[in-house]
Amino acid sequence: MARRSARPGSSAPWELCGVLAATSLLAGLLCAWSVLTPAYRPPDEAQHLSTALRLATGGGYPPHGQALMDPAVLASYRWVGYTGPRVQLTPRPPALAEPPSMASLRAPGLPRPATSVDQMTQHPPGYYALLAAAITGLGLDGASPQAMILVLRLLSAALLLPVPLLCFLAARRLGLPPQVGVVAAFLPAAWVQFTHIGASINNGTLTVLASSLAVVLLLPIAQGDVRARRALAAGGAVTLALLTKGFGLALLPTVAVAYVGAVRAVGVRRALPSAVMAAAAILPGTSWWLFNIVRYGQLQPSRPPGTAWSKGLADLAGWAGTFLDFLAWTMWGALGSQEGRPPRLLYIATTVLLVVLLGVGSWILRRQPVEVILLHSVWLGPLAIITYGSVREFLITGAVRGAQGRYLQVAVVSMAVLALAPLVRTRLALILGPVVATLVGAGGLVFGLWLFWGTSAGAGRFESLTSWWPGATVVVGLAAVTIAGAAVLGAVALVRLLPARPPAASTEPAAPRARAL
Repeated sequence: MARRSARPGSSAPWELCGVLAATSLLAGLLCAWSVLTPAYRPPDEAQHLSTALRLATGGGYPPHGQALMDPAVLASYRWVGYTGPRVQLTPRPPALAEPPSMASLRAPGLPRPATSVDQMTQHPPGYYALLAAAITGLGLDGASPQAMILVLRLLSAALLLPVPLLCFLAARRLGLPPQVGVVAAFLPAAWVQFTHIGASINNGTLTVLASSLAVVLLLPIAQGDVRARRALAAGGAVTLALLTKGFGLALLPTVAVAYVGAVRAVGVRRALPSAVMAAAAILPGTSWWLFNIVRYGQLQPSRPPGTAWSKGLADLAGWAGTFLDFLAWTMWGALGSQEGRPPRLLYIATTVLLVVLLGVGSWILRRQPVEVILLHSVWLGPLAIITYGSVREFLITGAVRGAQGRYLQVAVVSMAVLALAPLVRTRLALILGPVVATLVGAGGLVFGLWLFWGTSAGAGRFESLTSWWPGATVVVGLAAVTIAGAAVLGAVALVRLLPARPPAASTEPAAPRARAL
């Protein structure tokens, strides 16, 4: 299908407006979640902060199992109202009106909270080095616990802001119409679990950014762009993912798929030098994992090698149902420490819809088989890692663990493009895309406000929020204005981008763009 816009030659400004609107919507939702989520309630947030603080204060990066929680983080629990998961917060008591600095909570001579193991050093140090630099550069160790947490949350959230643009670029690289690319840019904002986790201190944000960059850089390689700078940039993005989290390993098959496409497009002789350069750029990222194999005999140490099984393979039938249920739930709406659980029908139906859309999108893009395989590999790889880890844990302990659907957020670009490719067939869905994304994203915020902030209604919940987070009123107000404005601008941009007449009967995407992204 040839790409046509309402005003030939004038679509680029409206494409830009649409992508900016999608980015603004995501930014507004992330800002709102940064104060809506109580401190330390997202998964392992206290441990992520402890690891970054240890690096920033000269404590190094101990081997897995030997790192202890930073005492300032443990001492800060009472100052931020953290008493554990599944506790609704009430307005802060007057006695806690003026919290001390994190540095003073670590000062010698103070009573020490009971120490506990910080397991985050099982991960590579990339994300924590970034946060440690921010803590040092901004002098955050001298700030209150609330200020430190909020600044680092916003820094982590900022890592996700390029994602809407990357969704748009991936869609355009596949030859989809610009309006489909704009709607794809809005999809991350409609993923409530994505915005909720993205506004916390969590190494997943840098992993998502690196993986998304890798996808957008590998797609042109699969289509025959074997320039040196493209290979080195793609390899660098994969290295960044590898030095951040284990799911970077799932990108290695994706690189292989990209170069299979390159060989098909330009032949072995032209593709081989590019593949060598990409491999050289990836090599530094493998150093952490090779070291683990040499030292621990495992890619990522967790349990001693050869731990005995307490279950047999026949018991996996009982594991499967619970695993799939937890995977779907934690992919869409497990807020806080898996506290928020939407109706089961809702998250299961959403998962089924996504699978159907991925299938339809793959059919629409069937003339680009290598690109489709590449996009699917970005989520199938992490899913394989999650499944293997959960099966291993079940066979050893009998418990169903590790079924974290949020880990599939590394494939947000792939899922956005494949799931929204069917929109080439409907004009109404294109126009409603920004509005639906806004309503879903805002609905998640309402659910979070109800879940976390006290039992009183309306203003009482907001009073609780603002008492624990100084400046929350300003942040929420700016977020609300940004969210509303982004929805309007996005809808206007899509109306301007739609063809003047309905598309022709053929709904196949145009040929991929020949020029570089």
